[in-house]
Amino acid sequence: MIKLIKSLSRMLRNAINNPYVIDKLISQAEIVTINGRNYVRKRYAREVGILKWLPPALFLKPVYPFTLEPRERLRREVNFFISEWDGFKVPSILSYDESKLELIREYVEGRLINYRSDDDLRMLARVFAEIHSKRYALGDVKPTNFLVNNDDGIYVIDAEQAVSNANIDSMSWDLLATLLISSYFYIANITKYKESIRLFFKEYLSSNGDENVLANITSQKFVGLAILIPLPHLISIVEVLEDLI
Repeated sequence: MIKLIKSLSRMLRNAINNPYVIDKLISQAEIVTINGRNYVRKRYAREVGILKWLPPALFLKPVYPFTLEPRERLRREVNFFISEWDGFKVPSILSYDESKLELIREYVEGRLINYRSDDDLRMLARVFAEIHSKRYALGDVKPTNFLVNNDDGIYVIDAEQAVSNANIDSMSWDLLATLLISSYFYIANITKYKESIRLFFKEYLSSNGDENVLANITSQKFVGLAILIPLPHLISIVEVLEDLI
C-alpha cells in the first residue's frame, strides 16, 4: 500500500510539473478557425474523454458524481457556461450539437494559475466561493481548467463535470482536490504552504464561501484523496482549519 501511495504521488507530481503535456494527451478539444477567428471545438464522444473519466466515475462516486456519459458531460458544460457568474468569466458558446456531441466555444488567451502567487490563490478562492454560493461544484479542478487573462481576469474554461444543486461533499471535493494540487508546488516549503492555504481559506470565507464546505474537507469520506497529500502538508491543512473554524 505504501509503495502504491508513493507511486501515485510521484505520478501526480509529474503531471503537475507538466500540465500542458498531460492535458494534450487526454484532450477532447482542438483549435479551429471559423471566419478568420480561432475557436475551440470539443468532442465529448472521443475515446480519450471516456477513458480519462472511467476511474473517477467508477471509484469516486461516493464523494463526487463524475459521469462518463458524453451527452451528460456536454450538458453540464453548456449549463455552466450559460450561467451568470460574478468575479470570473467563462468562454462564450458559438454553437453546440447534442447529436454530434460537439461544442464550439470562444478561444481564450491566458496563462495557467500560479499556485505560488498570493494574488492567483485569492482569485481561485473567489472562483470557488462564487461557484459554491450558486450551489454548483466544478469537480475537475486541474490547473489547465483555469486561465488568467491580463485584461479580463480569471476564466474557467472546462466544466464538463460541473453539477448544479451540488451537495456539501461535492463542493468540499473542489477544495480538497485543489489543496492536493497546490501541495506539490510547495513540496519543499511547508511553512509557505501553510501560509498559502490560510490565505486561500480566508479569501474563500470572506467571499461568501460556505464554512461548512470548508470544515467538511476533513471528513473520513475523503481519505482516499487525502492520503495523496504529503503528510506534513496534510497536517498543515488540519491545523489551519482548526484555527479558522
